[in-house]
Amino acid sequence: MKCSKCQTENPETGKFCSQCGARFEMAIGIHDRKVAEEELRDSEQRFRDLVGTMNGGFSAVNESGVITYANDAFAAMLGYERHEIIGHHLPNLIDEEDRAVWETEFKRRRKGDPNPYQMTLIRKNGEKVPTIITPRPIFDENGVFGGSFAAITDISELKRIEKALWEKVKELKVRTTDLEEMNAALRMLLRRMEEDREAIENKVRLNVKQLIQPYLEKLNGEGLTDRQKKHLETLQANLQEILSPFTHKLLVDHPKLTPSELLIASLLRQGKSSKEIADELSLSFRTVETHRRNMRTKLRITNKKIRLKSYLESNRHT
Repeated sequence: MKCSKCQTENPETGKFCSQCGARFEMAIGIHDRKVAEEELRDSEQRFRDLVGTMNGGFSAVNESGVITYANDAFAAMLGYERHEIIGHHLPNLIDEEDRAVWETEFKRRRKGDPNPYQMTLIRKNGEKVPTIITPRPIFDENGVFGGSFAAITDISELKRIEKALWEKVKELKVRTTDLEEMNAALRMLLRRMEEDREAIENKVRLNVKQLIQPYLEKLNGEGLTDRQKKHLETLQANLQEILSPFTHKLLVDHPKLTPSELLIASLLRQGKSSKEIADELSLSFRTVETHRRNMRTKLRITNKKIRLKSYLESNRHT
């Protein structure tokens, strides 16, 4: 450092010139201030570089709400160049419905309240941009409000997803309502079908009782051969089976059973042996046994210890 009085080079330490004794306090103060100013400029430049390269928007406004700074991301978000957006009164870029929100939040910022809030901005082409504003107030050393800066996040995609989800929820509600109505209609239809089935069964029983059984009783008094009597007994037994729910339920549970198998099942349930069934139906013993094996398969009777007759006599289908 040179002495301002005698121009002698001196080390930077010490307060007096080694030649003339002049004080260096003022020179040192000027030097420190220049260093501080340079550091401040470097700090401001680093801050501007950081903010300028942010993916999200960033802006600053003065105490009147006029934009004093905007990064490229914020300008692009609204379809402007940076030089176009700086100097704008921020409320002019806000959707009319949200301007009252901004005014309320800006008043809160004057009091030091930096809470985030949602606000819709308007692009240069008139499109709406939903955003989240994360503000910070600016106060000078005397506590006087000097404006604020804020990070601005575009949530258009989030809003689009939210809307799509609500549409799906509404669609699911409509489908749920439709399914409930269909289920109610189906239950009513099934109830009516059951009522119709019961009515038909009752009608069949009544017709058999009134139109068939009287004639069968008359036949019992006629001069029949033993074989004819046997056939008549079988006919009466089969009618009883028809009138009982056994055959119907067996067929419902096992729709693959053939009419012959149903007839043999009924005769087995009456206690007849394979030989008696063969004689009754004019079939060979082997044919009846084949039917019995097929029935065991269709009824899924895998345990060989279970007799087919015992199975049919159980309450499984009665």
